[in-house]
Amino acid sequence: MIGIQNNELKRLYQEDIIWYIYFFIIAFYLYSNHLEESYLKNKDENIRKRFRKINEIVYTIVLIIYIYFLVMNLDRLKELDKNCSSRRKRSVYLSILISILFIISGVITLYLSFESEILDNEIGII
Repeated sequence: MIGIQNNELKRLYQEDIIWYIYFFIIAFYLYSNHLEESYLKNKDENIRKRFRKINEIVYTIVLIIYIYFLVMNLDRLKELDKNCSSRRKRSVYLSILISILFIISGVITLYLSFESEILDNEIGII
């Protein structure tokens, strides 16, 4: 029981760090939106490059977070034992599925961000 409790406390600590990272992501997105607005008004290519680069960095960080959640959910799958309720098992399997779908959307968004030169607007994913 103590091992499980320690694992949960460790997981909560790591999730706290992710929430702090999300605060920075929000700040970067607000700055990116400001730059995008400036680009739309002035059509300055340097500003366009800056807001696109910020978005690419943010998408990469978010994708890493999604991968972390998949790893965390796979660890939970390993912790399941024969005595776990079917509800608990279903919850873990659905969490894994959700993580995989987020990763797929993150990869597609990141690909579009890097490959689409005509894309002036940001892509909503978070």
